[in-house]
Amino acid sequence: MEITLKIGPFVTEHHQQAIDEEAVSKIYSYIKETVIPRATPNYAQVTGEFSASYDDPRFFGPLSICKYWYHLGIEFHHSDSNKDEHFSATLVLEPERGIFKEHPRCGLILFDRPSGPKWDKLRKV
Repeated sequence: MEITLKIGPFVTEHHQQAIDEEAVSKIYSYIKETVIPRATPNYAQVTGEFSASYDDPRFFGPLSICKYWYHLGIEFHHSDSNKDEHFSATLVLEPERGIFKEHPRCGLILFDRPSGPKWDKLRKV
């Protein structure tokens, strides 16, 4: 299954350099090893986005920890849209180890799509 992932764009040079081909490869590995096994099987398409949580130089002081925080959102689209699932995670890049970890307080979260007539009506608006 192909994953369509939008990465960036990043405003700051810090993120433009940090998220290189190797980092992108690790993001895809995280999705395949951690996110996909948690999804309901038989999805038709997987899409997502990866962005910097804090992409402004004012967050990059010498003691900053949030300059390594990233947001990952993944959608699993099923043939029945009422069964679509959304996963969201805050990933932390550990530059010295070259790995991404889930943030301890806001790691991977699953948001199920609510279903039923009330929600179907709201979706059509």
